Amino acid sequence: MSEKPSSVASFPLLGVEQPLLTPSQLGMLATNQIAFIGDIVFKLHASTLLLNPQTRPSVYYDANAQHNCAEAQAKLLRRLLSSDWPLTSDEKGVLRRGRNCARNGPPRLIGLGTYREASALEALVGHLYLSDRARLQSLLDALVALLRRGEDCPGDTGPIDWKAAFWGPEDSE
Repeated sequence: MSEKPSSVASFPLLGVEQPLLTPSQLGMLATNQIAFIGDIVFKLHASTLLLNPQTRPSVYYDANAQHNCAEAQAKLLRRLLSSDWPLTSDEKGVLRRGRNCARNGPPRLIGLGTYREASALEALVGHLYLSDRARLQSLLDALVALLRRGEDCPGDTGPIDWKAAFWGPEDSE
């Protein structure tokens, strides 16, 4: 019997056709639980991308530490929000809840705003991992493209203006 090829080629673990959880099951999870899953998925995806080209393990570890930290995730979220990648109203809600789910506070070496932005991105990744793998793949592809654009991207400076990003004129109707 031949195996059906996955429609999600760049990250094989995303090849599950149906969501892992129903919307009601997903709704029963706390946002910090969803962000926890998102953190793991994000780290696995970033680590997988770092495997090419082959190099010494120390280079992998250094690059992994550079890309899998709150500052890098916050920067990617700022780039995503300033890009033309469309967020649904549900995804905007996940980002808002993710921003507010920060546990007792950030680790000592980063600011609360950065920590909240990273938590928001992790919540979005976790939400899509559990509910819509094709959409997650689209998000991960967009994040990789934004990362590869270089240092001078819109959104790289300053914290996110959450009111402007999420409660703009289109949300007030």
